[in-house]
Amino acid sequence: MSTKRIAVMGATGAQGGGLVRSILAAPGQFTVRAITRKPTGPAADALRAAGAEVAAGDSDDTASLAAAFGPIRDAAIKRFWIDDLFEGVYNVVLMAFSRVIGWIDRYLVDGVLNVVSAWTLTSGDDLRTLQTGRAQDYVYGVAVGLLMLLLWARWALA
Repeated sequence: MSTKRIAVMGATGAQGGGLVRSILAAPGQFTVRAITRKPTGPAADALRAAGAEVAAGDSDDTASLAAAFGPIRDAAIKRFWIDDLFEGVYNVVLMAFSRVIGWIDRYLVDGVLNVVSAWTLTSGDDLRTLQTGRAQDYVYGVAVGLLMLLLWARWALA
């Protein structure tokens, strides 16, 4: 099992020193990076002897904090790679899903609409041949429709 590292600011002070000693009292669970303004003083030497890794760092000096926090600083600057993960998921999953939806829209939906459109145009062309402009043709059409209506009514009542 790997041990986890805890960074403690102000490790040579009363509160920070007590915290470091408490963490080190449970051996094998955690390692401590004790961050102090005076990494060479007697308090820092005592923490080093207890098993802590002592690093120089001052809360007013950003360069010393950057050196003290090392890899975790790099991860924080890179936003713990969450943006990279999101971009990967976006490119792989969402873009693949979009391509599938685009194919369905382009070929299935548009294909069905194109077929219905073609049927409509063909039916219109076929019906246009019935329109001759001669009045007797329209009278015959009404007479045939009326005859069919009468036959249907007689059949339905019987």
